[in-house]
Amino acid sequence: MNSWAHEAGLGQGWIWCSDYGSTPVTDLFLDIRYAVSEDLPGPFYRRVFENDLGSLYETSVSGSLGYFVKTDSFADGVETEDPFAYQNALFNMMTGISDVFTPQTCDLFFGDGETLVETVSTGSPLFVYFPAGNGNASLYVNDAYRSGLFTGETDCIHYVGAFPAGDTVQIRVTDMIESCILCQLDTNRFADGLTELCEVSLSDVKNNGSVSGTVTCAADGEILTSIPDGGGWRVWVDGRRVQTVRALGTFISIPVSQGDHTITMKYSPPGTVTGAVVSSAALITLIAIKVVKKKKVY
Repeated sequence: MNSWAHEAGLGQGWIWCSDYGSTPVTDLFLDIRYAVSEDLPGPFYRRVFENDLGSLYETSVSGSLGYFVKTDSFADGVETEDPFAYQNALFNMMTGISDVFTPQTCDLFFGDGETLVETVSTGSPLFVYFPAGNGNASLYVNDAYRSGLFTGETDCIHYVGAFPAGDTVQIRVTDMIESCILCQLDTNRFADGLTELCEVSLSDVKNNGSVSGTVTCAADGEILTSIPDGGGWRVWVDGRRVQTVRALGTFISIPVSQGDHTITMKYSPPGTVTGAVVSSAALITLIAIKVVKKKKVY
């Protein structure tokens, strides 16, 4: 999961991953509904609760546990050091729509151990990623502190903001960097993608000790879920047990044929069955020993 998170531009540290560095694309795929943050975590969010520790934000983008994709979507894999290119490929797998993130023209200026990235807003939400730095640094947007940089949890995509078209936006880094990747989110393409997902998402999902839902598949393919393939999951399609495959090196994907299907997934921790068998055997052994001892006494 950590490897996938890094490729997708999410923040991580040691053995944990966070929503830090997420975008509407990863929120949609992972079915993120809420985020706790000191600052606005991205477009489509609104604050629903606030206290001294931070704010709770809710997104208007509704995702799903799984989406129908064509099997050949994974044929070439996704190999790139650019997290925006990775998310473009992921969004294309899910919707068939390409280039939801597009490069934003910018200029870099260097001086006094700092780097200034300057661009003119088109009105679309802006995101930035810095491939590398020399050490701990800080990120400022229009002279307002936004985040630290180049630590585990901040080595990720950063939401710059949405600004009126024509406004100059300055991104300052307190470090000398060689390059940055600045992109804008094409909200029209993203909206088109949401419309497409309504046709291919796992719907009517219920969770009552197991996960179940329905889906309509236009062709043979797979249901790409956001559940990590860590073992313990059993899956049925229309009541028939099926073997899952691992997609994107991380997630459970379920082979399906063309048509309407009901998907059921049940989880039991790995080793549960073995543990139950061993415990039962031990209990039977203890009972047998006691019976033998009683026979010897009498």
